[in-house]
Amino acid sequence: MYIPKHFEEHDLHEVAALIREFSFATLVSIVDSLPWATHIPLQLEIDEEGQWKLHGHIARANPQWRNFENKPDVLAIFMGPHSYISPSWYDQKNVPTWNYRAVHTYGKVNIIEGETLSDMLRKLMHRYETAHVEKPLAFDEIPKDVLEKDLRGLVGFEIVIDKLEAVSKLSQNRNEASYSNVINELKKLDAYDAKRIAEEMERKTPKTPKGGLNTSDAISDAKHSMFFGSPPVIFENAKKLRENLTFAEEKLWSFLREKQLGVKFRIQHPISRFIADFYCHELKLVIELDGGIHEKEENKELDKNRDGEMKELGLKILRFTNQDVIENIQDVLLTIKKEIPPK
Repeated sequence: MYIPKHFEEHDLHEVAALIREFSFATLVSIVDSLPWATHIPLQLEIDEEGQWKLHGHIARANPQWRNFENKPDVLAIFMGPHSYISPSWYDQKNVPTWNYRAVHTYGKVNIIEGETLSDMLRKLMHRYETAHVEKPLAFDEIPKDVLEKDLRGLVGFEIVIDKLEAVSKLSQNRNEASYSNVINELKKLDAYDAKRIAEEMERKTPKTPKGGLNTSDAISDAKHSMFFGSPPVIFENAKKLRENLTFAEEKLWSFLREKQLGVKFRIQHPISRFIADFYCHELKLVIELDGGIHEKEENKELDKNRDGEMKELGLKILRFTNQDVIENIQDVLLTIKKEIPPK
């Protein structure tokens, strides 16, 4: 991908957040000597060794998978928000352009089967069901005969990423006056992508060096954002959760709210594609309360994966059960206080 230097995105936290939010990707490989593209959701996982991997599946009728057994190199493209930029928004006449964010990932693809495939599909379904559906359906609730039939019609795969390129073209090459005006004009447009680009530009407001041009050094670090790229639907779901707190959440919140422990906590807080029960941005600390449903093996695995993704964002996670809070609140508070440095 061609990327002018001042539009390069170097922050891996930013890259991971974009892949996870805009996960409906374009998978490109060579089929019969020609480029072939398939549009599918891909799920990013980063293992304990820091290896980035993408998991997905395509229809068995799709010929793209037929050379996957040879572990070919493939390209997965993730397109983030984008918007037209009018030259009338600059402080001097120029030409129109387009602002956008995108990631290209390259790597070798391997076919996955059996229980590994089922686990991958279970995680994929859980992710989108919990993010978009009021009453999510669990993978294991699908009738066995329906599931077995569908599994025969698809091919699962894993892409081990060995190279990635990312671009955040957000008017970094414009002076301060033009940059600010582009943000204001984008906000006026009745278009989700335009407003998102305006938000990204505000979050990444560059420092203007001499000569009026901005360099890649102006790109800010996403880990300083307390939401880590959460999409609007996560904010909507978080609001609903705040309106329906459990007894245990209410009890712990009564001790955490209004900086009673000396630091600010937030309740039902969006983080990437998740919602943390409690979050302190100053400490990069997540607190989760687990009910009985978390004792199920399937949910234990999901919690482990969730914690892993949060740790990749530089966060620490403390987990307590509802019973801990209800019966031993002082012990819970003592554990939390140990994470708060003296002032």
